[in-house]
Amino acid sequence: MQCPNCNTKFNTGNKCPQCNVDIVIYTGISRLSNRLYNQGLEKLKNADLTYGIESLRKSISVNKNNIPARNLLGLALLEVGHVGEALKHWIISTSLLKEENPAQGYIDKVNKSSRNLEKLNDATNMYNTALGHIKQKSDDLAIIQLKKAVETNPRFIDAINLLTLCYLIQSDKDRAATCVEKVLMLDVQNPTALNYYNVLYPGKPRGKVRAAAPPRKQPVAASNPVSYQSMSMQEKKSTNFHIAEILSFIIGVVSAAAIVYFLLIPAFERDHEAEIGRVRQEITEAQTVHEENINEVTAAMEVLEQQISDLNNVITTRDAGIERQDRIIRVHQAYWHFSNDQMQEAVDIIDILERTDDLPFDIERRIEDIREGAYPVLGLSHYNTGLAAFNANPRDTYLARVNLELAFRFMDAYANQYNELLFMLGTLNYDDERFEEAEALLYALRERAPNHRPQMTTNMLNSIADQED
Repeated sequence: MQCPNCNTKFNTGNKCPQCNVDIVIYTGISRLSNRLYNQGLEKLKNADLTYGIESLRKSISVNKNNIPARNLLGLALLEVGHVGEALKHWIISTSLLKEENPAQGYIDKVNKSSRNLEKLNDATNMYNTALGHIKQKSDDLAIIQLKKAVETNPRFIDAINLLTLCYLIQSDKDRAATCVEKVLMLDVQNPTALNYYNVLYPGKPRGKVRAAAPPRKQPVAASNPVSYQSMSMQEKKSTNFHIAEILSFIIGVVSAAAIVYFLLIPAFERDHEAEIGRVRQEITEAQTVHEENINEVTAAMEVLEQQISDLNNVITTRDAGIERQDRIIRVHQAYWHFSNDQMQEAVDIIDILERTDDLPFDIERRIEDIREGAYPVLGLSHYNTGLAAFNANPRDTYLARVNLELAFRFMDAYANQYNELLFMLGTLNYDDERFEEAEALLYALRERAPNHRPQMTTNMLNSIADQED
């Protein structure tokens, strides 16, 4: 059997004797990560960006070393406008696999397209500015910024969703529906867009949403031209005889009109006031509906924000558990080295642990066992090597300093060799004219053991004092 982690071959058991990894668990984790990667790839092929990205995030949370999943996640994030997060995943990918990694090509391509990168960054800044306007209830200003952001980056899904919200706040359902359809064409299962669709069309199965076409203006009918005919002098003369009759008719018409006016105007005024009241009632009802729509959208936003917060908490908890398990595995590796008298390897692993306070009691006990057992052995070993190099003729200053400083790190202050260790380190620093460090070590020696090489200690301290004067 060959370990998939360190490639060590062994014959019996499920645990690798070299890295102490459980092969069954490791293989199961790898298969789960690959399965999630395949699910994410399939969803992305079907234009389901939201759940494709979610599957890829789960894939790398299970196995942080899944290079194809991390690279594909970066491409998907770049597609929805999250350039910074995409670059982060590609950089992590190149740190895990330096050679023949397509992530390096993605990074180079983004860096070479500096103008496009600036435009995407500008779109993000406009989106953030719009968020500030919405918090201040300035939805008109937010719409201006979001339109610019979408124009700069037409695939910026978060900006289009926020623009939909602004249109819903303003009760502009036609433009909101257009934005919803645009998002669902890019990301068919986008939960935010689907929620807005349900707000716009409650209880209606989702189909192709089209914005209502603007009403066409009806052509204005042209007035019929009036024909004027010339009148002869004879005709003018004949009409003069009828002037009196015409004037009498006009006076009668005016009188009748006056009577009708005084009788009908009060009724017209009452109808006008009733029409004004009806219009005011309609305005009041429209305002009520508008406020209810705003409340519904606000409640929907709160639900979405809570869902996002819950998902972030799940991811954070999962990442913390994986990181904690990784530290436990490292402690087991260190203890294996310690059990096989590989003291330096064990200490090197323990010393790079960032924290140990959250580990189980038995794991912390192992760490203490390693330190209590390995430190004295390493301290004495480095001390003997440094002592030999210090007393060599000629003195091997470099070898002596390296080993004595390591001995100083590991050796207990109550060890029999500690006083001589202080003297040798002080002497090496004095010879290298590192007087401040030499003075601290020699004073510590004098305070601990005044009779240990007193003459040489005093001479070096006096010389250091003369240098300072």
